[in-house]
Amino acid sequence: MNPISMFENPAMAEQQMLYQLQMEQQQFWYSFQVRPPSNDPERQQAIGALMQRYGRLSALQGDAMFLNSQGFGRLLMTVNQELDTIRATRDQYVNEMQNPQPPPAPTPTAPAPSGGGDVREWLARSSAEQDRIRRGMVGDCIHCGKPLEGRAPCPHCGRYQ
Repeated sequence: MNPISMFENPAMAEQQMLYQLQMEQQQFWYSFQVRPPSNDPERQQAIGALMQRYGRLSALQGDAMFLNSQGFGRLLMTVNQELDTIRATRDQYVNEMQNPQPPPAPTPTAPAPSGGGDVREWLARSSAEQDRIRRGMVGDCIHCGKPLEGRAPCPHCGRYQ
């Protein structure tokens, strides 16, 4: 675009720049939406791509701040929103690399019925495990495991939480 014509019709120039920025955003974020990184090497690669995009947008942000004084406020707002999104996504990936999620707990499998007592033992252990997990949930008394009704003392055992 010719710089002189840009200032002759700033609304059209801003619209063209917004359109170009939106097309770049779609191309850039597509891979993150289709297949987000699932391991540390992929996250490191994604962080590198995010930082490259951040650098390019930071340069554009400086230009956009100048252009904002010329009436290009929407362009500056769009650039700032994407910079915020990049920072949040980068922080998420860094956090996932530093604090990996534990693998999901294995689900208990029922033993093959051999005499009837094994199944009952398994059911008792499974029930006890479910009770232990339920007691740890928010909203249950930490002493007796019964549900609380929004009060500080437990209405069942009378103990304070």
